[in-house]
Amino acid sequence: MSEPTRQTRQTRPESLYSRTEWIFAGFIALEVLAFTVFPGLPLVVAGTAMATRLRESRKRTLALWIVAGALTIVALAPFLLGMLGLSSFAEVDTTYGSGR
Repeated sequence: MSEPTRQTRQTRPESLYSRTEWIFAGFIALEVLAFTVFPGLPLVVAGTAMATRLRESRKRTLALWIVAGALTIVALAPFLLGMLGLSSFAEVDTTYGSGR
């Protein structure tokens, strides 16, 4: 009998980035797009990433949650500041030009 050669297995060509890194980049892009649609949607995107192979990488998972949290805080900050009365940019002077 002859020995099996090493070439019997399918060899994948080396790629610059792994599949997990492409998935991670896709979820980051999806978070940024979701940010423009609805303020809390990036958190949902980060939650759905837990159903993929990204959950195996603690570093990437943490990065997704940090980006999602930061985008959500940025989107909600004007509303929260307005509710707390700490913002003056939401006030409009309606008396301009009416006083003679």
